[in-house]
Amino acid sequence: MVQIKQLITPNEDFYNYFLQYCIRSKPYDFCELKSFKLRNAKIKEYFNVLISDTIIFVAEIDSKIFACTFFSEQKDHLILEFVIGNSKFDSIFLIKSLHEMLISSQKVFDKKETRSTIQRKYKKQKFINWIKRYDKVCEITEIEGKTQIIWKNERLN
Repeated sequence: MVQIKQLITPNEDFYNYFLQYCIRSKPYDFCELKSFKLRNAKIKEYFNVLISDTIIFVAEIDSKIFACTFFSEQKDHLILEFVIGNSKFDSIFLIKSLHEMLISSQKVFDKKETRSTIQRKYKKQKFINWIKRYDKVCEITEIEGKTQIIWKNERLN
């Protein structure tokens, strides 16, 4: 059974989970640096920014994290800053779990929608195509040359 909860204190295991995801998925240019030392330092720096500036929700099965989201709060909506999903799980299952984390966070912070801007360049179109294929409740739009995804509360429920 999937359990959604807010993560208050990330530990070293959580950081390693984040690091491995960044190395494998390359969501930002700094994740592709040839120097392992510099790449890992940049990933650690970004991780520290996320944990100090965002609210983290995790999806677990048997107390093992398989997906997590990092949110920042705006006046009228949440911003999904970063998301990790374990590719060993079925895509439909991952999207359902993402929706559960979105619903939980919107309830906690009393927001009607969550927005996210796709920052990645590495396999960006493949990522967008995956979202379009599996996430039928989100809206994908281009705003000022940036791809934005919007999840409205009424469509998630």
